[in-house]
Amino acid sequence: MSYFIRRILFKLVFLVSLGYIRLFGAGIDTITIPSASMGKSFSALLVLPDSHRVSDKRYPVLYLLHGHSGHFTGWYEISTQLKQWADQYQMIIVCPDGDYDSWYIDSPVQKNRKFETFISNELVHYIDFNYKTIDSSASRGISGVSMGGHGAMFLAFKHPDVFGVIGSSSGVLDLLPYSGFWNLQTIIGDNTKAKERLKKYSSFYLLDKIRSTTQKIWIDCGTEDFLIDLSRKFHQKLLDKNIQHVYLEKPGAHTLKYWKDSYTKQILFFVKEFNR
Repeated sequence: MSYFIRRILFKLVFLVSLGYIRLFGAGIDTITIPSASMGKSFSALLVLPDSHRVSDKRYPVLYLLHGHSGHFTGWYEISTQLKQWADQYQMIIVCPDGDYDSWYIDSPVQKNRKFETFISNELVHYIDFNYKTIDSSASRGISGVSMGGHGAMFLAFKHPDVFGVIGSSSGVLDLLPYSGFWNLQTIIGDNTKAKERLKKYSSFYLLDKIRSTTQKIWIDCGTEDFLIDLSRKFHQKLLDKNIQHVYLEKPGAHTLKYWKDSYTKQILFFVKEFNR
């Protein structure tokens, strides 16, 4: 299937998804966040607990990042319980648009693509300014699937003062083995600097610079996922550095079915850490 046809289908699914959310997802809104660094605006799903409207209480925030070729509305497909989670666990949930293939980095070759800046700075500041959030890293979590798992871990390691609780499901935690896949060359650059850049933007190598951390970390991956060996390698490196974390592998592949099950467990990890 050509890229052009995929984009047409993607837009059709997007329009249907928005209708589905408005019809069945009362309490889930689509908001628009301006990005000064990129000179444009991006959308996000915003899920507020009902109590946000009537209470002076402040809430922890969980940011959820979608995968490569995915879309921010895809989180409603991963879990139809987003609103239930917000109400039951008293948190704000934000699912931002990470574009088709941003990898959640500030691209060194496409100067108008600054998704590290957008997510870790502009988006967080916008949410903190406009909603009743607890403005602290211990009450701010970030997680994601696949490309989003990479993004969550990468952004949190780069900005520990912003994100204190981290989750990754089927995350691409080392970009180096996949230099020829998923448009990485377009984002990173296909030249003599590519290898070092891939390492620079990989959580696996960022770990080399971390001696200790108070961040709370969750990693999971399916045993039939093509990324399982990478997840095990990342887990072992955390163990070698004596960095506390939760690691879980269970039957499953790189699929929506696996992520649906994963987040029924991972959400409880965030709830526990937010309520310490």
